[in-house]
Amino acid sequence: MANTHFPRIRRGLLWFIGVYAFVILGLTLLEPHLVYQPRHGTSDPAKAGLPQFTSKTLAVEGLPTITYWENSTPKSAPTLFYFHGNGGGLYMHTTLPAFLDKAGLHVVAMEYPSYPGAEGAPSEPVIIAQATALWDAKASKQAKRAPFIWGYSLGSGVATQLAAKRAPSALILEAPFTAVVDRGAEIYPFIPVRYLMKNTYLSRDYIGSVQAPIFIMHGDTDSIIPVHHGRDLFALANEPKTFKQYDGFGHLDLAKSTAYSDALAFIRAH
Repeated sequence: MANTHFPRIRRGLLWFIGVYAFVILGLTLLEPHLVYQPRHGTSDPAKAGLPQFTSKTLAVEGLPTITYWENSTPKSAPTLFYFHGNGGGLYMHTTLPAFLDKAGLHVVAMEYPSYPGAEGAPSEPVIIAQATALWDAKASKQAKRAPFIWGYSLGSGVATQLAAKRAPSALILEAPFTAVVDRGAEIYPFIPVRYLMKNTYLSRDYIGSVQAPIFIMHGDTDSIIPVHHGRDLFALANEPKTFKQYDGFGHLDLAKSTAYSDALAFIRAH
């Protein structure tokens, strides 16, 4: 009887292994499309509802040309570098730049490669290198104070690494993760994500090198990046630091809470 069933069991096992390998291969090939999700849209700030902003470029040897949006403010205005989430492009992330512009801040918002108006292919090394180059080109013009850095969702990974490499006046993280690879492992628990992902964004490994005040905001109903990521990242951060949880808010609607006003008060205090 055992010999009769063995070929069937073996075929089933081989079928399972084949399907599992196919799923792993598919997720590996699709990783860039899962992490980076540009969508067709305008690359003109005015058409996106930000007439006070201008789209600019910066050529850096060895990197795709950097595209960023910048508003016009007095030279005395504090500068803030903004890094948006993975969806769409800057044209879909205009609420915060408009809020900060109205508050009188000088905003520099970088676009990621392959997103509307930006050339190149996105990858973690390229995006971090672009963010660093843009900082070096723009921050040196600020005589009174170092710029602030604000990162949302995927942008929190960019912001954290930049803050660890440079010295901002403060770091603000909106709905951050401990690492993209950590979140990937939660979503795909039966896949060896930690051994496969290339765009890992290990914020948990960089946050301890940030020597600046840190403000972390997170909604308690966030299903895209659960709030425990924000809490865990906060636990690894140096003082001075502030964590605020916004009950009843998720990943896409923190702007409807007091989060932005709280962050602005934090910026003004530093």
